Amino acid sequence: EGGQLGGVNREAKAFKNEESWSFPPPNVYTYASAISSCARCHKVEEAFSILDRMGGDSNSGDNNSDIASDAPLALATATVLPNTWVYNAAMTACVGGSSSSSLNNRGKSQVGWTRNNYQNRLDTVLALLDRMEEDARLRGRNTLPDTISYNIALSAIDNINDAVLSGGKIKVERSSMTIPSLHESESPSLLTDESRSERIVFDLLNRMEKRNIPRDGITYRNAITACKLEPHAALRILDMSLADSTYLDSLSPFSSGRTRRGVAATSLRRIDHHASEMGLIFIVNAALSSCAIAGDMHLVSNLLALMRENMVTPNSATYKHIMKAMGNSGDCASVLSLLNCLQGDAKSNQELLEKYQIDIIGDAKELKLVPIVLEEQHYTAAISVCLQNGELKLAESALQSMKKSGRIKPSEHSLQEFV
Repeated sequence: EGGQLGGVNREAKAFKNEESWSFPPPNVYTYASAISSCARCHKVEEAFSILDRMGGDSNSGDNNSDIASDAPLALATATVLPNTWVYNAAMTACVGGSSSSSLNNRGKSQVGWTRNNYQNRLDTVLALLDRMEEDARLRGRNTLPDTISYNIALSAIDNINDAVLSGGKIKVERSSMTIPSLHESESPSLLTDESRSERIVFDLLNRMEKRNIPRDGITYRNAITACKLEPHAALRILDMSLADSTYLDSLSPFSSGRTRRGVAATSLRRIDHHASEMGLIFIVNAALSSCAIAGDMHLVSNLLALMRENMVTPNSATYKHIMKAMGNSGDCASVLSLLNCLQGDAKSNQELLEKYQIDIIGDAKELKLVPIVLEEQHYTAAISVCLQNGELKLAESALQSMKKSGRIKPSEHSLQEFV
């Protein structure tokens, strides 16, 4: 036994002394992977600590103290410099999640996330964007922000909206604004204290245009959701997307070549519901969600007209946003009418046509749509909207309608809305 242990010790010693078994120094891929892992776990402090260990720290002696780390300088590796990929990974750590401490008070853990916490995250992301451009311009590094960089920054703004929504601090104002005039009108914001976020969104979009950075479907979707508390701003961004020839050209694999006159006299291609989620319906639904939050049925009606004019096929998410808009406008009875319309009920369709100029059956005929098959998600959305607005009887009616369909049995997910 002693001989065996001795042999093991000799092998361990040989392993320890064998140079071929030593770990190679970390490279840019190692750092990027480590930061990405922290980002997936929403470990903001850890992600930035790793970023600050990389060599050539551009924070030394400048004003970017908000990003600077307390990591020992001895950990820096002067031969490994961050690139765009690394910075994007670090910015991703600032988006979503609620388990990390505030970036504005490094080292001081704060439990629970508020609007100010997310504002600190956004400020850090914007500072990183500036630092990326500075590293590229002044130091010749491969750090120029790309489309992904800006998409992440826009997503960080949406975190603030979520914090506001969870706090129930929304003051709704109605508007009679029409879609075609969005690109010409400067409308008052839905929430005046959100104006900074709105300005940042348009600044980022303009910066992308000036730097010839392509704006894709995710860009416009994130920009719209970043303004989802400001439906007028969201619709202006939708208008921008419809005037962006580069973005529209990227949808050509899904087009039929037929064009229609739309917002700003833009020629659009027909996009059916089988198109990728980066298609126009992806963008339009984001704008529709903003109108739904505000409960502005006038804007919802105009958006549906826009979809019909440009032959954009609605999907299940579209109808759920309409239900939410009806609920937030205080008209839960129309939610049940919409359910009936989707089942081909002409009387309910006429009611919505007279009340909101929404013609579900007529649009389906014009677009030659296959009749939608109602699923549990539609009934559950209707139930949820009714209950959130205190309409228990209407919610029960939606549940009974589900049972009468004969195809769908209420699941735990549907019934838990009543609990």
